[in-house]
Amino acid sequence: MFAPEAGQQIKIADDIAAPGGIVVKSAGVTVLSGANSFSGGVELMSGTLELHSPMAGGSGTIRFIGGLTDYGHLVIDAAALSGTATQMNLATSLGEFTLGDTIDLPDLAFDATSARK
Repeated sequence: MFAPEAGQQIKIADDIAAPGGIVVKSAGVTVLSGANSFSGGVELMSGTLELHSPMAGGSGTIRFIGGLTDYGHLVIDAAALSGTATQMNLATSLGEFTLGDTIDLPDLAFDATSARK
């Protein structure tokens, strides 16, 4: 479990490899930037989780499970969305997203001129 206090930030650049998942329950910020291979997903109970690489979220579902009073804030950095589809393993899905939870996509550019074929 990652639980930084309000105003604190935990940055984890090392790779996390485990069969289970991770839990974020805090008032602070948890930043993941490694090529993580944990397979049990993420339980975002409260606080902020920032993903800064394509593999930062491991695999599995990112679940917002804070309830009515504790909200999760997910920040997906543009670097986490880079690479090819085979390299990116951001997360298979988002689950239990409720009123009060937020997702930010900072520095993400959209090219309105690109044509989809």
